[in-house]
Amino acid sequence: MASVNKVILVGNVGKDPEVRQFQDGNQVCNFTLATSEVHTGADGQRNEITTWHNIVLAGKNATNVAPFIRKGTSLYIEGKIRNRSFQTSTGETKYITEIVAFAVQILTPKQEQAQAPAPAQPAYQGPVAPPQRPVTPAAPVSPPAQPQYPQAPAPPVAPQYPQPTPPAQPQYPADGGYDPSVGF
Repeated sequence: MASVNKVILVGNVGKDPEVRQFQDGNQVCNFTLATSEVHTGADGQRNEITTWHNIVLAGKNATNVAPFIRKGTSLYIEGKIRNRSFQTSTGETKYITEIVAFAVQILTPKQEQAQAPAPAQPAYQGPVAPPQRPVTPAAPVSPPAQPQYPQAPAPPVAPQYPQPTPPAQPQYPADGGYDPSVGF
């Protein structure tokens, strides 16, 4: 039997993301996301219920999206629920439920993002990449030549036939008299 583990959330980031980079170059980004529901109680009061979700971005999502996420950023997230446990330093077992995001879309307009302060850089940057050689510009490349197609043959010319001549009209004398060639 098939099963589905899919979550769709739309909410606001609760704190600046925590980004960790590993020695192999992969990154993991953790932050909280708040979703809210508003209910009107029996007494007519509006009650807002906020739920906090632990979000995990890994790999390219962390690399590409994390620099643009700040506290208060509105996000659309698709992912899956993951439950895990870990041991604390005191030997106590802790359980955590988190959303592993595989699709993230920023809903906050760019103007609002530009006004927010830049997030802090991750504490561990990993090995430093070697310096890059300066790139020398290549010679300009001409566009590829357009293919030359043979010209289509001219359409055949219709043969020219002589125009038929109309039959000759009899000539009557202008005075309306007798014409011996006609016979009356």
